[in-house]
Amino acid sequence: MFDLKLSDIKEWLIENREEYQRLRAKGFPPFDNAFYWTYNHLYDFIQYYKYKQRCDIGLSELDVNNFNRLSQWTKEYEILGSQDLLMFEVNYMDWTEEVSSHKIKIHKGLYTERKPFANILCFCEVFQHLYWNNKVHEAKLTENAKAEVIAELKTILKTYYIDTTHS
Repeated sequence: MFDLKLSDIKEWLIENREEYQRLRAKGFPPFDNAFYWTYNHLYDFIQYYKYKQRCDIGLSELDVNNFNRLSQWTKEYEILGSQDLLMFEVNYMDWTEEVSSHKIKIHKGLYTERKPFANILCFCEVFQHLYWNNKVHEAKLTENAKAEVIAELKTILKTYYIDTTHS
């Protein structure tokens, strides 16, 4: 098991880029080459970090006390939540294996610190709750249902959100 910092992953990818490109140039992926697949997994994972700032902004714009604004928020962030981050959620958030609350499992035996990705994870949880689970962008909900959605949202934010706008 390897616990990697974000900086370790970036450095390793840079240091090993040429070897990876050499293997990739062969046309077919080398199925039995652990280096090749490790590089692939780390590279795919690190690409999601580019969404951090958009997630930070999106979370800071949430108005949890205004249901109409929540509906508008899901429409505004629909591409980010339903397309850009969809595979992040599938690949890194839905593990049956018990993983420390301070880590994210990248792949078998590869873990990284959770904190740099905290608001990406939070954004995914919030978006999942509002968009997929409750369809606030299209559903007509009763006042009681709206209150439940907001109460659950507050719990999600309390659990996951790190305010990066007021450091």
